[in-house]
Amino acid sequence: MGRGIVLGIVAAAAVVAACGAIDNSYQGDETFSGNANAWYVDYPESEGSDFVSAIDAPAFGVALGTDRATVAMNDMTCGVHLDSGSVFFDLDMRAGEIQDGVAGEPGNELTSLLVAAPLVTLVSVDQPLGGEQFLVRGIRQARLLDASSFVALSNPTWTHDDPGACELRWFEDGELSHKTTLDPSIDCSGDLGFAVDRRSGDAWVATPSGVFDMVEDEPLRLPVEGDLLSWDASSRQLYVASRGDSVVHVLVHGEVVNEIELPGSIVDLDDAGAPGGFVVVHADGLAHSVVRFDADGAELDHLSFDRPVLDVEISDAGDVMAVSRMDDHGYYRLR
Repeated sequence: MGRGIVLGIVAAAAVVAACGAIDNSYQGDETFSGNANAWYVDYPESEGSDFVSAIDAPAFGVALGTDRATVAMNDMTCGVHLDSGSVFFDLDMRAGEIQDGVAGEPGNELTSLLVAAPLVTLVSVDQPLGGEQFLVRGIRQARLLDASSFVALSNPTWTHDDPGACELRWFEDGELSHKTTLDPSIDCSGDLGFAVDRRSGDAWVATPSGVFDMVEDEPLRLPVEGDLLSWDASSRQLYVASRGDSVVHVLVHGEVVNEIELPGSIVDLDDAGAPGGFVVVHADGLAHSVVRFDADGAELDHLSFDRPVLDVEISDAGDVMAVSRMDDHGYYRLR
């Protein structure tokens, strides 16, 4: 295929409330109101994290700018003002997952990448109805290189009997620039981790067969196992972890340079944006912690939750964090 297939203009929903937005003005004592029934949340604060708003709907992926975000929730794709939790656009699209986002200067020219198989859609907060859609058969994961380019990880020949070989495709400005197919012996049937370096276009893939650095389109197996990957563009480090394990591996040029042991089972992992380092969610029973570390593995900040946290995201600028739980999600400003 050549140019990405544009499959039409995305329609706006008639009712913004479908995104689950309410008046989320912070009232103190961890109480919010605005729906017919008041609801209560337990978002803690810390010396390094100021809680600003929440929405009473689970998030299926969040892309963060400095003041705005794009969120997949309630089978919609929604634009959110972070400080108020109010929705400013609401796209009536297939249920999908926001898997990445890039923000321009001063941080609000946000482009998000939505995956709803077999489609990849690029959504701008400034022109949400003009999102370009690409047909990528067997799409599993995708990451943005910039506002108009991305890398897709897919199983284009997947069947119930044979998952087939994983394939990586690089799209630049709407064009398929090149692709590579992983060796069929690499198992692509389970959970896959995926990370890219936006500067170089290099990619890393975590599979049940191992973690691979796609060096010059050839998979180089790394000396770690995992299903969670995140690339730290500031410190040029790759973070690797396994859900349910307790160790975050730090790699530079394919070699392990540090390992951080956590007191609970790992749930999610993300890089910490421009300041460098990473953030991790770990669990001890129902109690969950969201902990930020610097690039050397020193703990910077710790938030303790008494309900499960499913996902954490930090903006590219490192100034905003989203925490997603089973029934709601909230936003923090980071110091």
